[in-house]
Amino acid sequence: MRKRLLCLLVLLTMVICTGCGKKEKPASPGDVIIHDYANLLSDDEESKLREQMEGLTEYGSVVFITVNQKSTSTANYAANMYDKLLDTESGILFVIDMGKREIYIETDGYIGSIITRGKARVITDNTYKLATSQYYYSCAKKTFEQAGDLLAGMDIPQPMMYASNAIIAVIAGLLINFLVLRALNRKKEVGVKELGDSVRGRTHLVSNGVEVLSRNVTVIHTSSGGGGRGGFGGGGGHHSHGGGHRF
Repeated sequence: MRKRLLCLLVLLTMVICTGCGKKEKPASPGDVIIHDYANLLSDDEESKLREQMEGLTEYGSVVFITVNQKSTSTANYAANMYDKLLDTESGILFVIDMGKREIYIETDGYIGSIITRGKARVITDNTYKLATSQYYYSCAKKTFEQAGDLLAGMDIPQPMMYASNAIIAVIAGLLINFLVLRALNRKKEVGVKELGDSVRGRTHLVSNGVEVLSRNVTVIHTSSGGGGRGGFGGGGGHHSHGGGHRF
């Protein structure tokens, strides 16, 4: 009897948790706002982008901003602009920051419950190379296309996630090799330097006829600057659904 009650309690908790993160879809369409402060778009490109953005307004307001600023982080700038333009309503704001060389997505409300921080990072992972190549219109177009796919319940490519998983798998394999070696040869203590050399592929660990060969591992940093993707955290205000990528 107790086991049955426990199972029912677990199922009830799962149902409640599944539905509590998603907010209600707006009753009326949102607005389209474009501020091309950095003058990255032609008049024709702005017109075409506005038409595309209007297709997302059933989920909330859609904002695109280009800026050349260095006074604050792109994450803070995006969050502050979201507060100023949309406050707490459902929306998505996409920034191309030429001063910080970063693209960034900020969301909230219904859109924010679907395009979470992780999803925002995935989108910018998929589009930052277009900004690097100075195809700013194409970068914005693809960004809003992938946002629309997520809002429509479809999947988008996640190549960076797969690459990260592959690197983690290689590192985990090296760690397992090290632990097996320690278990087979407890008399010989393997130092930290030996482990580091093994991971870099500069030496072999040999003990009692057991030879562990390590492969060379190259860790590729996908963004310039401070050694990682920029703008992971939210800026000011109440937002926490931001994510971006330097270009």
